[in-house]
Amino acid sequence: MKTEEKLKEIIEDIRAKLPRLMQLEKGCWIKQDENIGIIVQDCTNACFVWATNNLTMNHWFKSHLSNKCKIIGKEPTLNDVLEWLNKKLSSTETFQSTELGELTKKEVLMVVLENWNLSKPYLKDQSEQFINFLHGLL
Repeated sequence: MKTEEKLKEIIEDIRAKLPRLMQLEKGCWIKQDENIGIIVQDCTNACFVWATNNLTMNHWFKSHLSNKCKIIGKEPTLNDVLEWLNKKLSSTETFQSTELGELTKKEVLMVVLENWNLSKPYLKDQSEQFINFLHGLL
């Protein structure tokens, strides 16, 4: 399986376990037909969406977005990955890593902290080795 496919599976699982990443607010990616955009400013009933396909800014009502668009969600960051792992992993269970052997929950969290490239805030920008490690925990 390619790294992009593994990353997609990890992100889908994170977004399923952390519903706040699917809320229509600043940073949330949306898709309508073939147009993809990101919410850049959030208001109570409306928001501004930057459309990446045609490089335009649009004003949308949230009711329209939730009814007409597919919510892709926000890009997971380090704190999202840590929260996901905290929910996913039992404190009494051990986990098998092909490279590191058997790990406790605390050891898994330490591996994440030690291997996250802090100059890149998003999971999608982390190393292939790191993505493979996380995918092994699914």
